[in-house]
Amino acid sequence: MDSRRELWRVVAESLNIARLGRKRFIGNDDERTPHVDLLYGANGWVEHVDDRGIRFVYDASKRVFNNKKVPEMQRISEWDCHGETVVDMYAGLGYYSLRFLICCGAKQVVSIDWSDDMCEALRRTAEANNVQDRMLVIEGDSRRVTPCLVADRVFLGLVPSCRAHWLTACKALKQEGGMLHIHEVLDVSSRQIPRKMGTAK
Repeated sequence: MDSRRELWRVVAESLNIARLGRKRFIGNDDERTPHVDLLYGANGWVEHVDDRGIRFVYDASKRVFNNKKVPEMQRISEWDCHGETVVDMYAGLGYYSLRFLICCGAKQVVSIDWSDDMCEALRRTAEANNVQDRMLVIEGDSRRVTPCLVADRVFLGLVPSCRAHWLTACKALKQEGGMLHIHEVLDVSSRQIPRKMGTAK
C-alpha cells in the first residue's frame, strides 16, 4: 500500500467513515458527469437522506446529489397525487419520482433515464424506501421508451428546455387527458411572452 493510500485510510478511520473521495468538477455534458476520485473505500455507493427522510442511494463516483433541486422537491411534496400514475421522463437519481411516491401518494411512478448507472441507483433507492413495487424503472431515451396512454401526470424536469419531448409527454397521458409539468428556462430580457399553457386534453 503506498503512502498516500495509507494516509487516506488513516483519515477515513479517524472520521469513522467507509469511503473518502475528492470532488474535482462536474462535466459540461448531457449527463453532468462528476469527476470524483475515490481516495479510500471499496466503491463509491453512498446514501443521502433528505429532509423528508427519503433515502437516495447512488454511486458518488459517477453522480453527485444536486442540492439545487431541493426547493422544487419541497414544492412537489405538497401535491396530491393519490391514485395517480406519474411518468418522470428524466428521473436521474429520483429526486421527483420518490417525492411523488412517498409524499404525494402516487399509485405508481414510471421513472425513465438513459443512463444505466442512474437506473441502477433508482432501483437501489426504490428498495431502500420500500417502494420498488410502485416504481417502474425504464432505461433509454425517453422519446423512444416512454409508454403511451398510461399517465395522469407527466413530469418533464429537464432544463434548459424539454420542448423536443412535449409530443412524447402528451402521448403518455391517458385517453381522458391529464397534467404536464414542464420545466423551462425563459429569457426574462426577451420581449416575447410565451403563450399560456393549460391542462393537456
